[in-house]
Amino acid sequence: MMHISLPIGNTTLMGSDAGGEWASKITEGNNFAVSINTDTKAETDRLFDELSQNGQVAMPMNKTFWDSYFGMFTDQFGINWMISFDPNQKENNQKEK
Repeated sequence: MMHISLPIGNTTLMGSDAGGEWASKITEGNNFAVSINTDTKAETDRLFDELSQNGQVAMPMNKTFWDSYFGMFTDQFGINWMISFDPNQKENNQKEK
């Protein structure tokens, strides 16, 4: 499993496993990440830049193979973050309204 999403009201609980090349480095506290999905690419860049300041970037913001604009980092306090903007999701949400 790479990712799972569970819609709850107006939000989504997301999870992911840690395997492959990261499995040997798992310790209590680094086996989860806070995930934020944004409404715009500009908001994604702002949050990534501000929250990753003085931290360690694991994956710079970039377009992914699953077609999202995505990045990962560990902030200065040791919290793992994943930030994503999916332009297709926004387009799909507008069609549903």
